[in-house]
Amino acid sequence: MNQTIKHLDPHNKHPFHISFDISAADPDIIGQTGTRFRYGLTGRESVHIVRRLAHDRRVVSMDVAEINERLDET
Repeated sequence: MNQTIKHLDPHNKHPFHISFDISAADPDIIGQTGTRFRYGLTGRESVHIVRRLAHDRRVVSMDVAEINERLDET
């Protein structure tokens, strides 16, 4: 994460917008997506990404994409 943040903003001058596509998460964590990616991000990894970016207080907005409640199997 640190390398990615440094690559995107090497001088720590710009805010971040997080667009989290739940298709990247393992379907065992969340199944409400039409594009399932087996062995995707775990819940812990997903939370780590968001918390790491939010830690610097540079996140100004966030969206979660591709949630489809009709695909919920539980």
